[in-house]
Order: sequence, then C-alpha cells, then structure tokens
Amino acid sequence: MPGEGRATPVDTNDGPLEQRVVGLESSVREILDLLRTAANTPPQPPPAPPVQPVPVAPVVSNSQGPPPLLSYVPPPTSNSSIGTLSIPDFFPDVDAAIVASIGKHEFKPQQLGKLIPSITAKATTTTYALEDGALRATDTAPIKDLPDFSTFMRALGIYFQILYRYIGTTGSIQAVIDVAVSTQGYTNLLHEYSRYFTYPAILTYHIAHHSRRIREMLRGDYSLWADEDRALVGQLHRSNIFQEVKSGSATSSKSKSTPSATTTRDVSNQVCNRFNNGACSTTPCKSGRLHKCAVCGSTAHGKSTCTQPPPST
Repeated sequence: MPGEGRATPVDTNDGPLEQRVVGLESSVREILDLLRTAANTPPQPPPAPPVQPVPVAPVVSNSQGPPPLLSYVPPPTSNSSIGTLSIPDFFPDVDAAIVASIGKHEFKPQQLGKLIPSITAKATTTTYALEDGALRATDTAPIKDLPDFSTFMRALGIYFQILYRYIGTTGSIQAVIDVAVSTQGYTNLLHEYSRYFTYPAILTYHIAHHSRRIREMLRGDYSLWADEDRALVGQLHRSNIFQEVKSGSATSSKSKSTPSATTTRDVSNQVCNRFNNGACSTTPCKSGRLHKCAVCGSTAHGKSTCTQPPPST
C-alpha cells in the first residue's frame, strides 16, 4: 500500500481536531507494523541466568611428607559418668600399694602370697646356688604362703592380670601383645613342669625366673616370660632331686621308728580270759587264743562254770 509505514505530513494549517485524527492514524499504523513483524519472527528463548563461578580451594603443597599415624588410644576402663576408676580399684582384695608396685616393677616374686587375701605372707628364706661360676643368693618363699601348686598358680594369675592393666595404659600395642602371649606361654610351661617336678622345685624355679624378667620389664621388654633358661632348668632338676631324696629319707625314718603292722606277738598258747568269763563264745577264738578252762583245762567250759575246785596254792 503506497505510503504504508510512513507518517503523513501534517498540515499545520489544519485545526486541532484534524491534527489529532492524523496522529491517531499514524499510531495505529505503527502498532500494525509491530504486530506483523512479531508474527513473522520466531519466538526467542528467555535469557539464561548468569552462572556463578565455583570458588576453587588453593592447592597447598605438602613438603613434609604424609601425615603421622595416630597413636594407639586404649579403650576407657570406666564409665565417665560415674567417675574414672584407677587400676587398684579393679582389685579391691589386694592392697593398693602392692598393686602399684607391680605397675612400677618393684614387686618381688616372694610377695605372691600377698595377692590372695586369705594368705598372710611370711618371711623369706635365702638359699645359695652356684650359677655361671658365681655363688648367687636366691630368696625362697615359704611353702606356708603358697601351700600347693594350685594356690601358687592362682596368685600368679592375679599378678598377670594387674600387669595387663598397667601395660594397657602405655599405648604400646607391641607391649600388650608381648605380655599377653609370653605370660600365657609361661603359664602353660609351669603346668607342663608340674607333671615331672615337685611343687617346691617349681616354686624355687619361678622365683629365679621372675626376678630375671623384672630387669627386662624395666627396659620395656615383656617378650621373654615363656623362654626356658637352661641354667634355671638345671636348678629345677637339682632341686627336684633334693626334694625327692629328702622325702625318701623322711619316709625311711618314719618306717624305722614305727613298728610294722605284720610284726605281732604270738598268743596262740595263751588262754582266752573272755572265754573263761563266758564273754567269748566264738570258736576258734577271734584273738587266736585257746578256749579252755583255766582251772581244769577242759575245752567244754570256762572257769566261770567249772565245778572243779581251784588248785591249792
């Protein structure tokens, strides 16, 4: 259409009404042009929102190598809500000072009897033995403190339990493994010894063995409890022989001082007094004596029923 899209020049000589009509037509034409353009142009998608950049953490170079391993932390031994228990609290029947001395490796093997409440420790006896070319003193616990092998093993078990508790607080996994494995091996070894050696010999062996282990534990070594010491095993054999000889001598002395049950006095020719009194009626006589009258010698009756007058004196 000629002139479409262009505004018709307005005659300035026209009046106000004519000017408004001409301006309105021009506006309508512009709107129609915009509609046609919009109909022929495909719709554009709305603009996407701007993407915020993700902050990147700065890379820190580690020039000191991998981080150190976490140290072993033992599990709690008590409920924190009721307060922390000390190691002596786990052994209320044992004196706290004795428990603490085990943790410090100041406990002497002669004190084993103190770990059992029903036993009162007595003074120790010192014996001397030739070892490695030198005369060494050994303290021997009296048998009254630990009267038998079962009581001894019970006291030793309590000692090992206290030792486990203290080693667990060191934080050393290797020490915990060593003390658990080696003490169990030593316990098995003592049970094996009990099949061949007397209990006093085993007790003497343990005191010497335990004393040597204390020196090692002070250095942090708990792995040698189950090791056999040939010198100490030799002492064990000698002590065992001594105990057997001593026991045999005591038995021999007792047999000499006590008359034998088979050595009895011959009473076969004696008259049974109970038969003569009418109290023994069993024939033959249970005591082996003769059933005959003490007056006339008759076997038919006793003295109490004899009619013969007694012999004159």
